[in-house]
Amino acid sequence: APQAVWEEIYRSINPLAQMVRKGADKLPMTFLERPLPNFLFDDGESVAKVVIDMNDHMYFGSADIVTPQDIQVYFGKQRMELHVIAPGSYGAKDLYLWKLVVTPLSGEIVPEDCTLEVKETTERAGMRCGRIVVKLAKSRPKRWAKLGQAATGQRI
Repeated sequence: APQAVWEEIYRSINPLAQMVRKGADKLPMTFLERPLPNFLFDDGESVAKVVIDMNDHMYFGSADIVTPQDIQVYFGKQRMELHVIAPGSYGAKDLYLWKLVVTPLSGEIVPEDCTLEVKETTERAGMRCGRIVVKLAKSRPKRWAKLGQAATGQRI
């Protein structure tokens, strides 16, 4: 069988194989998952940005709880996976793995040059506000109409 078939089989067993990880070294284990259906997409000539405003895109108050140690992002040439460990709602105890998975992307990226930033923005209504910013370094300068094909139920 061709090498591409073997890589696809291996990826079905271990979806994060051969991907570049940025962010926390290790996330706490949980079997509860929740999609991240909303995000902001900002496209540039050589870099595309995905922005998660924690209080708006997860739940109000999540910026008080989520730290950089709760966030990982994985990059492949045609794939991006963002993982955030946080409770399912404000005041809840059970941890969820919030996921944003996009594969294939609208174009190829350079996984090693992609970045993850966690920014604290100004306070609103007495609550801290935070943003997760994922920068995708494109392999070829070209504008994308959208981020790519969602694999976790996003409204793109």
